[in-house]
Amino acid sequence: MEPKNILIADGNPSFIDSISPIILDEGYQVMKAHSGIDALEIIKHQPCHCVFLDLVMPKVDGTRVCRYIKEDQQLSHIPVAVLSGTITENISRLDDIGADFYIAKGPIKSMKKNILIVLRQLESGVRICGESAPVLGTDSLYPRAVTKDLLQYQRHGEAVLRNMGEGVIEVDADFKIVSINPAGLIIFQALEREIVGSKLFNIFNNNKEMQVILRRLSKAKEYCNERLTLRYKDKTLRIVFTNLVMEDHNEGFLLIVQDITDLFRKIEELTLINDELNKTQAQLIQAAKLSALGQLAANITHEINTPLTSVLGYVSLLLNSTDESDPRKGDLKIIQGEALRARNIISGLLNFVYQGEGSLQELDVRELVKETLLLVSHRAKSQKVEVFEHFGKESLPVVVDANQLKQVFINLINNAFDAMPEGGALTITTLNQGGFLNIQFQDSGEGIASDALSEIFDPFFTTKPKSKGTGLGLSLSLKIVKSFGGTIEVKSEKGKGSTFTVRIPLIERKGVRDA
Repeated sequence: MEPKNILIADGNPSFIDSISPIILDEGYQVMKAHSGIDALEIIKHQPCHCVFLDLVMPKVDGTRVCRYIKEDQQLSHIPVAVLSGTITENISRLDDIGADFYIAKGPIKSMKKNILIVLRQLESGVRICGESAPVLGTDSLYPRAVTKDLLQYQRHGEAVLRNMGEGVIEVDADFKIVSINPAGLIIFQALEREIVGSKLFNIFNNNKEMQVILRRLSKAKEYCNERLTLRYKDKTLRIVFTNLVMEDHNEGFLLIVQDITDLFRKIEELTLINDELNKTQAQLIQAAKLSALGQLAANITHEINTPLTSVLGYVSLLLNSTDESDPRKGDLKIIQGEALRARNIISGLLNFVYQGEGSLQELDVRELVKETLLLVSHRAKSQKVEVFEHFGKESLPVVVDANQLKQVFINLINNAFDAMPEGGALTITTLNQGGFLNIQFQDSGEGIASDALSEIFDPFFTTKPKSKGTGLGLSLSLKIVKSFGGTIEVKSEKGKGSTFTVRIPLIERKGVRDA
């Protein structure tokens, strides 16, 4: 028959060595632990007949070790004998400690006698618990005022930790959790015995940022702290890490853990509200710009258009009457080209200012897109641009002005072609999304710089050379789509192409669904 194991847990290795022979002589096998953490680790993995336990131990004290044993269904059958030098000072708290036997430290001869009494009682099956258990070896001992004061100071500190609103975790230099207060247990939704002794990194799923912070703090020679916000299951936690330095040596870490899930959720909500406010503000600014432009255009278009018509008329006469060999004919053609460009700008302004409601009708946009593609098919072939159509099978009816919306499509398609001078691909997709018809124009062109995206719908803003763009196409297109209750959205990245999405409200009726 194998000898039974008895665990002696005491922070003083010499004391363990002095009483081990007493137990060995009785035919038991001795296991040794020099801290509460070590004692718990041994008990969980080795069969144990009895535990002799000091109350004052590093990392996890004997009172907590005893409590963890008695609360664990798999360990609660193990008898615990408290063997401590503070028995007389803790005489009123024996019931809280909850051990099976109590022995006061003293002369080795007296302790041997009392240890043998405990072993005999164990062999006889006698189990005494709480205040009714005899306290052995206190006959000639009296409470010491200094020790009692120190213990009272310790209990005061423990009471403060118990009542703190934030979680407090003590971790040793090996990153094992030594203690955790009730607020911490609520945050992690676990029992104390499940947390104490565990590796901190295991609790937080080996969070890399946490590991970097703790390894950095472990090398510090003075007190310092760092902060980290992270996700833990369904919570958002803010953690303050502090190193525990004694005589230029790292003894471990203290973590203050705060559950800021509600605060973080409110911040996210405020961020969304702020984004919406910024978007609304941008729309108001855009509307103000368009209003100012309309007033300006209304005043000057007529005055500029009249002389331009005269200039073009006279230039045309001069060109017809000038011989091809005349060197002045090239200059006249330049004048004609620039005058025509000016007239196009004025025409764009007139369309922009006097854009009416048009002739609204219900139609299937897919057919309108196909008609538009026929108009630009020659340019697509000559520029080596492949056009791909991804249309849903079901009709997605909207109420729009066909001619105005076709002008929007022509503007967007031509812009895509301009962004792909060496050829590329243009993909046009229609789909139902949240009660809106989305018509996406995705090109593989040059893309738009991020700092220009907020300005592309501003009148006269253009990324094209001055000879190729007036900067009115997108402004006019947006105004048209807004008149239908929709909008135009853009996503682009320099060098990776652009996607313009025209969003128009669908007609609400049964049978209209995602396509």
